[in-house]
Amino acid sequence: MAASNYTVDLNGYTITYYDMEFTGVQNPGFEEGSPTDPRIPIAWDLSNAPHAYRQNYSEKLYYDNYSLHMQNIAGDAYPQEYVLTSPVYLPSAGRYAVFAKSAPMKPGTACAL
Repeated sequence: MAASNYTVDLNGYTITYYDMEFTGVQNPGFEEGSPTDPRIPIAWDLSNAPHAYRQNYSEKLYYDNYSLHMQNIAGDAYPQEYVLTSPVYLPSAGRYAVFAKSAPMKPGTACAL
């Protein structure tokens, strides 16, 4: 409210905002695949990266048993692809660390985070 001297009577009810425990990114190592399509990691939105998929250790391993493969095909309709995690609650202002590894598939190709 922008004004002062207001009273809100909730008849004994309480409104609570942001009453969550910090849990971090769900499925951070892509270890859990969707039951309907194991190439899609649970809790990740790949809709803006149509060539992205969850790959197992036999294809390429960075950490644990799975990683996320992203590929941009020359002349493709998606020149920049990105993925989204499920929402992350940060309990207070402060410093937080994010870790990601990006590596080009072929020498001389670009990759960025």
